[in-house]
Amino acid sequence: MKPLCKTKYKSVKLFGLCGALITLASGCGDDKKSPGDAAKAVTDATVKKANEAKDAVTKKAEETRSEAESRLSGQISALETKFTELEKKQKEETVPAIKTASQKRLASASNSLTDAETKWADLKAASDADWKLKRDTASLAIDATTTQINSLLDRQAYEDHVRTRLGQIQERINKLNDDAQNATAAEKQRLDSERNKLQAQYDELKVQNEKFQTSSDVKWDTFKDKFEKSFKDISDSAHGIFNK
Repeated sequence: MKPLCKTKYKSVKLFGLCGALITLASGCGDDKKSPGDAAKAVTDATVKKANEAKDAVTKKAEETRSEAESRLSGQISALETKFTELEKKQKEETVPAIKTASQKRLASASNSLTDAETKWADLKAASDADWKLKRDTASLAIDATTTQINSLLDRQAYEDHVRTRLGQIQERINKLNDDAQNATAAEKQRLDSERNKLQAQYDELKVQNEKFQTSSDVKWDTFKDKFEKSFKDISDSAHGIFNK
C-alpha cells in the first residue's frame, strides 16, 4: 500500500493539470463575443458613464471655494475672449441686413454673458455660508452662455463654409460655359444642360444663404440641414466639384 501523502500529492498534481488543460481549452476557438458578452459590455459602458458623472458631481462638491472661484474665473475669461472675437467679425460685415441680424444675435449673447458675470460676482461676494449655492448658480449661467457663444462661433464658421461652397459651384458653372464654347453640337447640348441645372441649384442656394445670414434667430440647425442636403445633391451629380 502506497503512502497516503504521496497518493494525495499525485491527485493534486493531476487536478492541477486538468485545470490547466481546461483553462487552455477555454482560451481557444472563436474570439467573437457572444450576445450575452456584448450586452454586458453595453451595460458596463453605461455604468462607467454614470459613475463618471457621479464622480464629476462628487469632485465639484468637494472642491474648495478657492478652487471653484479659480475654475469659474477661467471660464468667464474664455467667454469674454470669444465674445470679443464675435464682435470683431460683426463689425467687419458690410451688408446692412446681415449686419443687423448679426447685431441682434450678438445682443442676446451679450445679455447672457452679462448675467453670467453678475452671478460670478455674486459668488465672489458671497458669505462662507452660501458660497456653494452661488457657485452652482454661477455655473449654470456660465454653462448656458458657453453653449450660446459656441453656437454663434460655429455658425460663423459655417457661414464661411457656405461661401466657399458657393464659390466652388460658381467656378464649375464658369468652366462649363468655357468648355461649351469649343464643344461639338452634341457635347455642347450636354454641357449646357449640366450648367443650367447647376445654375438653378446655385440660385436657390443663394436665396437660402441670404435667409440664413439675415436671420436673427439663434437656432440655425434647420438651415444647416438644408444646406448639407443641397451640397450632397450637387456633389452626387457634379462629381469632384467640392474636392478642392
